[in-house]
Amino acid sequence: MIGSLTGLIGRDFVIGYFLPVAAFIAASVGLAVASGFDPGGKSLDETEILVGSTLLALISALGGVVLLALNREIIRLMEGYPYRFLNQWQLLRYWWLSRRVANIREERKRCTLSPKREAKLQKTATKLATHFPDDRDWVLPTGLGNTIRAFEVYPRVMYGLESIEGWDRLLGVIPTDYREQINSAKTQMDFWVNLWLLALLFLPEYAAFTIYGDVPRNLWLPVVAVLLALFAASRANSAAVQWGNVVKASFDLFIPELWTKLGFAPVEDTDKERKAWERFSWAVRYRAPRYLPKRHPSSSDE
Repeated sequence: MIGSLTGLIGRDFVIGYFLPVAAFIAASVGLAVASGFDPGGKSLDETEILVGSTLLALISALGGVVLLALNREIIRLMEGYPYRFLNQWQLLRYWWLSRRVANIREERKRCTLSPKREAKLQKTATKLATHFPDDRDWVLPTGLGNTIRAFEVYPRVMYGLESIEGWDRLLGVIPTDYREQINSAKTQMDFWVNLWLLALLFLPEYAAFTIYGDVPRNLWLPVVAVLLALFAASRANSAAVQWGNVVKASFDLFIPELWTKLGFAPVEDTDKERKAWERFSWAVRYRAPRYLPKRHPSSSDE
């Protein structure tokens, strides 16, 4: 157990989970002291300070483990899955960007675009591909949700392979050093996602101390918490773009190795390869072996 705990508390865990919890606990302790709760009396000796610091570090580590265990649910909450029916604003953004790209492309068909107009097309098309999925039916209520959706649909759009069915299998051929790069990119997003959640949790905590304690009613505290949550949401979205770039590159770099590892027969036609990945996705999703692409004869002998 000790060995497992030591392996868990690595750089990614400290950055993505431990530090946000430590910051939240520090803010909570400050709020408690302001409300008149003084656990140490008027003075603390060195032993009490050491014990208190160790206890806070253990609580922060435990809180980090809880956040790690709930990571998927927290991200889905921030993506907007529980309230996905509230996606009207994001649908409007998606429609506006799509319409703008379509209009400029129509201009290109009719005449040669000016360099300025061509740059506008590239900028808008890049924004659409980076921050939105390929279909309005996939649009979620938040910027983070749509940014993640944008790279989740990437392997299907590019190769015909569904990301849910393909990602776990792709991890089997991704080298360890590259996998660490992927984890590091996700850790940056996890830090901001957890900071967003804890900043929001500070609001009901402040309300409780204000109602039942002696906390001065300083409105700047909840305002700072809200601003921090908004800033963290913005940074999480930016970090998701970087994480998505690494994930998309993983499919570009290692999908040929996955094809070979699965033992599929070589094909030279990209359309046939795409259809093979589509069939593979169907086979895995529906547990239907009849959809599996043909295996290379030599793979059965190995």
